[in-house]
Amino acid sequence: MNRLLQYLFSVQYPYTDPAQRQQARSILTLVWLQMIALLALVIANILFPAQSVLGTGNEFIQIGLITSLLIAFIIYSFVQTGRSQAAGWLLMGLIVVSNFAQVIEASLDAPIAMTPGNVLLLIIPLVAAATLTGTRGFAAIFVLSIVLLFWLVGRRAGMAEPITIVPAELAFATLSEVLIAFFTIGLILMLYIRGTRRVLTEGVSEIGHWHKIADLNTRLAPIETEPEAVTTLLETVRDNLGYNAGWFYITNREGQFTRLLRINLGKLDIVEGDALSITANSPMVDAVKHRQMEFADLTDMPTRRRHLLPTSRASVSVLVLYQGDLLGVLDVQHTQAFHPDDLETIQQVAVALGTALGRIRLLTDLRQSVREQERTSQQLRTQLSDLRQREGVGVSNAWSRYLGGRGQKAVGFDLESQGMSLTPASDLPPALAEALANGKVHVQATPEGNVINVPIRFREQTLGAMSFTLPAGQQPGSRQLDMAAAVAERLALALENTRLIEQTQAQAQRERTASAVSTRLLGQTDVRRLLDEAADSFTQALNAVHTRIYIRPGVLAEPALSPNPAEVPAS
Repeated sequence: MNRLLQYLFSVQYPYTDPAQRQQARSILTLVWLQMIALLALVIANILFPAQSVLGTGNEFIQIGLITSLLIAFIIYSFVQTGRSQAAGWLLMGLIVVSNFAQVIEASLDAPIAMTPGNVLLLIIPLVAAATLTGTRGFAAIFVLSIVLLFWLVGRRAGMAEPITIVPAELAFATLSEVLIAFFTIGLILMLYIRGTRRVLTEGVSEIGHWHKIADLNTRLAPIETEPEAVTTLLETVRDNLGYNAGWFYITNREGQFTRLLRINLGKLDIVEGDALSITANSPMVDAVKHRQMEFADLTDMPTRRRHLLPTSRASVSVLVLYQGDLLGVLDVQHTQAFHPDDLETIQQVAVALGTALGRIRLLTDLRQSVREQERTSQQLRTQLSDLRQREGVGVSNAWSRYLGGRGQKAVGFDLESQGMSLTPASDLPPALAEALANGKVHVQATPEGNVINVPIRFREQTLGAMSFTLPAGQQPGSRQLDMAAAVAERLALALENTRLIEQTQAQAQRERTASAVSTRLLGQTDVRRLLDEAADSFTQALNAVHTRIYIRPGVLAEPALSPNPAEVPAS
């Protein structure tokens, strides 16, 4: 019963504009009062027809009252469906028609056209228009009132015959009209003043809440862990926003609840597993299922309000989302019923929490990705270093074998300025030795001039060094040093290419020689001739002086005639 009365006498539509919300409340109050008054008149006329409550035989007024009752019901429907402005205009029209009709009827039936009650009845539409419809409605009713006044005055001016008035006969009717007008005007003004103050109070409270939300966002911005962010938000809900408690239920991707985070004795308490104890019809489950706000209070079933604290009377469960993904459910409990402004504030709190948690998770994923990339990069650098080291060792060994094959430890040439011929040189000046040792360009001052010693490097390995002697008195510049390093780099590349070409040519020559020897040997059909040909071929191919070939007798004959090998000489 209490819920039904609360539903009937309160605004159910969630108006976001405080002024419209208060206007809807005022219209609803006036409509109910008018409906009650109209119902009382209709019922009284039905029950006591002999008393002539609406006038004897006046069926027109009865039809008007019933029509007014229907219009009042339409106004009530408009208010509850979010059309408060249309309801205000319709209510103002109903007040104007009813009051103007009463004034006109009184002027037609009464012996005097203007009474204090009539004047006050004309003022009621003006007050209603100013409070319900604003400037435009007030201007329209003001013009209509002026027109009606002129009509009343004009009608009175046309009456020339004398009229006898008995004040005793009009005293009670005049008093009734004045009291009704005073009551109606006072009620409208009281609702307007009360509504204005309420709007101002709610506006100041909403501004305060928005400041608190902004402060909450500022506090959440530098936080980098989820427990700290949830703790900050729940403390704000309880301490700054004035609610009784705030709980945060974390869900997985399937919408199943995994953990509960709440403040207990000043610390963050985490509840997991079976300790969650969430019923199937709890507001948290319904919020996830229906994707909307869900409420619970003391009038609900015990299983639905099971999570309420002993000091809480109501709770609201709001989804916490980030870019459409469900992160959890925020349940806020209060010691009284929630106001529409409270719901807006709690919704903004849920948005702030979703943004903070989404940012933290994104930051965590990015850091994990960066760590994995750094780990991969370190592995690649290690592999590259090993590869370069192996390449360097390979290049160094290749050049060592190359020079060893030539029977030399080092190869050098001098190019004199007087000619273009290269002069072999086997000495290693100290300046070149220093360039070979540290792998850097070295400038040495000599009486003949400055000598630029440049290492010849290939793949981080020093193959050798070269020196340039500048004319006396000429100092090497940065461009000359860069040019010398570039020449040394090109020389290193050319040397490596030349070595590889020589190595390839030598390999090709060995393959040709081996192929020729193989061809000569495969063409022999006699063992003796085969061995002679093999010995001769090996001697020529290897530049040998003498060749011997030993054959085990058991290899060429079966069964073996002797276990001892026989020596078969060949020239």
